[in-house]
Amino acid sequence: MAYSRQFTCDMCGIHKKHLNKWFLVDATDSCVCIRIFDNENAKQERFAILCGENCLQKYLSQKLDLMLDQPQSQVAPKIALVSNGVKASGGK
Repeated sequence: MAYSRQFTCDMCGIHKKHLNKWFLVDATDSCVCIRIFDNENAKQERFAILCGENCLQKYLSQKLDLMLDQPQSQVAPKIALVSNGVKASGGK
């Protein structure tokens, strides 16, 4: 019999079902990366596992509050957005 790990949302504790729309989030002190859930990356401890858009929104709100509470010298001076593979930088 193959081993099957059950994944749990880091915000609300619900267990993952087969058809749910889940996310993985890799957050550092100055960057947040959101991925669509996949079993291989979910096994890595660096990712937060989130059950849907509501928990994703709550998690991002908490992380952004922590990032904004840091002294300015620790926060990157530019914010980069990527849309359709084109990088756009904020600020000058």
